[in-house]
Parts: sequence; C-alpha cells; structure tokens
Amino acid sequence: MTSQFIQCFFIALIFFQFNCVGKHQTPEEVITQYTELVSKGECEKAIKFCDDEGKLFVEGDIEAGCTPVESSIESLNCEIRDTIARCVCYENRSGFSLYKGYKLLLIEDEWKINDMNKDAAIWE
Repeated sequence: MTSQFIQCFFIALIFFQFNCVGKHQTPEEVITQYTELVSKGECEKAIKFCDDEGKLFVEGDIEAGCTPVESSIESLNCEIRDTIARCVCYENRSGFSLYKGYKLLLIEDEWKINDMNKDAAIWE
C-alpha cells in the first residue's frame, strides 16, 4: 500500500512539474519575444503577447505592412507592482537607438502588453 502511494505521489509530482514549465514568463521575456517576432515581420504571431488594448499597436503595424527590420534589444528593465509591470527598453533598430516604454498587465497568470509608448514606463 505504501509503495503504491509513493508511486502515485511521484507520478503526480512529475505531471505537476511538466504542466508548470514555461507557463509563467517574466515581463522581460514577453517583450523580448514580442520584439523578435515584430522585427521578423511576424506581427500576427506577436499579437498573442498583447491584451485587447495592446493589440491595437500591432494591428497598426500590420496595416503598415509589418516589414521585417534588423533589431536587437540593448537594454530592458522592468519594475513590477502587483499585477502591473512598467518597462524601459532601448532597442537598436537598423543602426539607430530607439527608446520604448511598455506597460504589461498580469492577466490570468500571463503577462500581456497593454501599452507601448514612451510614457508607458512611467508610474503615475
């Protein structure tokens, strides 16, 4: 009886670990993946990292053609307060430095981009 309990416990533990891996990304990881997709011209895939308000920014990129561009993140710093993250990102885009502010919301245990403009990183 004890060995069956131990086996069930280990099976449940392994199942729990596999279900939890990769589900909780940091705001920095979300922004990095979002930026990579947009720079590749894959805006349709980037939408999954945004909430309804954030999707408006991506839809604007799609309407403009979502042209691939050489891009890399120079620095990315986020501050989290409860369910809100505000981030400052410096991106090297085709040879020039671009400042972007991001606001992310924690929605159903996932960070979603809500706003992307220079003031989005400023706490009120």
